[in-house]
Amino acid sequence: MGRRNLLLNALLLLTCFLFPHGGCGEVPTNTTQASSGPSEAEAGGAARGIAMMTIVIVVVLVALSLLALLWQCYKEIAKRRAPGRVAKNAMTSDSQWTFPERKQDDPESKDATAGAELGQAITRGKGDDAVVQDPKTNDAAAAAAAAAAAAGGRENGAIVVDMEAARPQVCQEFSLAEVTKATADWSEGNRLGSGSFGDVYKGVSLHSGNQVWAVKRARILTNEFQTEVKEMASKHHPHLVRLLGYCMDFNPATRHIEQILVYEFMENKDLESWTGPDVPVPLSLHQRLDALIGVAKGLQYLHDFGIVHRDIKPANILLGANMQAKIADFGLMKLSGGTSTGTSVAATRVMGTPGYVDPAYYKSQKATPAADVHSFGVVMLVVITARKAVHMTEDTLFNLKQWVAPLVASSNVAAFKDPYLNAPDDLVLRMARLALSCTAMPTTSRPAMSQVLAELVKMKREVVEVKASGAASASRIDGEIDPSADVDFDSQMARLEQIGSESGPSISVV
Repeated sequence: MGRRNLLLNALLLLTCFLFPHGGCGEVPTNTTQASSGPSEAEAGGAARGIAMMTIVIVVVLVALSLLALLWQCYKEIAKRRAPGRVAKNAMTSDSQWTFPERKQDDPESKDATAGAELGQAITRGKGDDAVVQDPKTNDAAAAAAAAAAAAGGRENGAIVVDMEAARPQVCQEFSLAEVTKATADWSEGNRLGSGSFGDVYKGVSLHSGNQVWAVKRARILTNEFQTEVKEMASKHHPHLVRLLGYCMDFNPATRHIEQILVYEFMENKDLESWTGPDVPVPLSLHQRLDALIGVAKGLQYLHDFGIVHRDIKPANILLGANMQAKIADFGLMKLSGGTSTGTSVAATRVMGTPGYVDPAYYKSQKATPAADVHSFGVVMLVVITARKAVHMTEDTLFNLKQWVAPLVASSNVAAFKDPYLNAPDDLVLRMARLALSCTAMPTTSRPAMSQVLAELVKMKREVVEVKASGAASASRIDGEIDPSADVDFDSQMARLEQIGSESGPSISVV
């Protein structure tokens, strides 16, 4: 009984200490009273104290549980949102960029891996806008970039490239809210089509002077997002579609990370829309040659950097307001050779489109510039014939390359030439022979892109010369000749001469 009274009194004292106004009875001071047992008031106070203590303990446990749950939620949200933020890399100097290295075997989830691998080649200096460079504008800068990448110059686990002499360009990071608003909440009316990794929408920026965008939204997360952003941001050429910015952020509506690229908008769609039997206004010979020359120049630029596109086709050749051709869909590009800073998982598997993909590349699974040369040759055949590269007939698979080859061998131009192509048969035959040489086997017998470009420039020069002469034969070429027109053909010829001298030696296709 004494121990029981002592325990009850201790609980009562503790309760009164915690809750001084809890209605506790007075602590007995008379030894006789204590020994005779607790009064009714004391017993009631002890019961209330025990109840209050129980409530306090329960409340504390519930609070701790809630705090633990909130902490776990915070860590999960932070983990999901972290990939959407591009950290400003520490600079060793104002003229250096730091490229985080890729990790091939990251145990994290696919979403986190794709986000964490967004090693940006586009963040530099201060401010919200990131800066990119054009190595082609300065030979020394390009050589320094290639040498640093080839030598594997590293600092604190990252590859450091000196870009002091490079011309800066702007690559902006857009918020998910901004691109969603620009595309009218991804409306079907703004949808332009589908690419290799996602859907493309037309967008209008309300904060950039109503600038029109082509917004590419990836369907699923992919490690190729890093490759596409980095390569597009660091490569600038008049015949490459320009990257304006990107967005990588968590979408609470779909509960996954959005990977979005914002490109310049090309008003005249793609080359595929202008080649075929049902085209309302067929391209002229000049326009077709200009498009092929533009693509050849863009590919030569990529090949000079050791980059293989791997999916050259009319749908990936976009046309601007002046029908200037630009190469799109860099998500399939693969760095190869000495300028490679790493190969992604996707870069090790065959990518491309049936009818255009190089059979040698498909068999070896090793992408080389010859693979792009093959695809370009098929594009040339499509431009000449206005036929698809492959399609199913009633019972067989039509292959344009196999169909054209014997017709070219027999010089039967009328059988394969696009009837809307108003061009001399001898020129069309030379173009077809050049196209087939691009698809030759083995791959070592194919011309380099610089040689293909030189030959196309030579053909274009001949067309300009015929147009300038005002001869009767000029009427055969597109019906575009106006002898009274004030055209500076000397300047055109000088420009073509300059392009030809830069493109390398030509090849014989006669």
